[in-house]
Amino acid sequence: MTARNIVVEKQGGEGIVFSFRSIYVEEPKREDLVQVLAAEHGGPTTTVDPPRLVKLLYDTIKQDTFTLTEAVVDVEAGELHSTKAFPQYCQTSYMSEEFSLFYDACVSSAMFKEALEEFELPDNFEITIDPWPYGNRPLNL
Repeated sequence: MTARNIVVEKQGGEGIVFSFRSIYVEEPKREDLVQVLAAEHGGPTTTVDPPRLVKLLYDTIKQDTFTLTEAVVDVEAGELHSTKAFPQYCQTSYMSEEFSLFYDACVSSAMFKEALEEFELPDNFEITIDPWPYGNRPLNL
């Protein structure tokens, strides 16, 4: 079973959509790995390998709300090792697909078209939008 499937199985439900942003290996702590490697180099061993952990960053979307969540999954055991839901004001950086969606939504909006009417642009001029991809500033600033 994949890490994504484990998250969906353990946290999913009717009307819940997941948008996975990143998935990568959660490396074992150095001290745990050193013990395993030392035991392996010493000959036959019964030392247990560290669990195969995967860290995921994803949005959980329910109706009109979303929650940015980070989870660590033990793939071999098929279990969630830990989860952390971030407060609503926390936002992650854009994914490349979101840049394209933002651009399409923006340039097709009536507000954007109306704002462009103020300018006289050459025919060969190409409109580009450079979104700020680093999330939102904290609410208390």
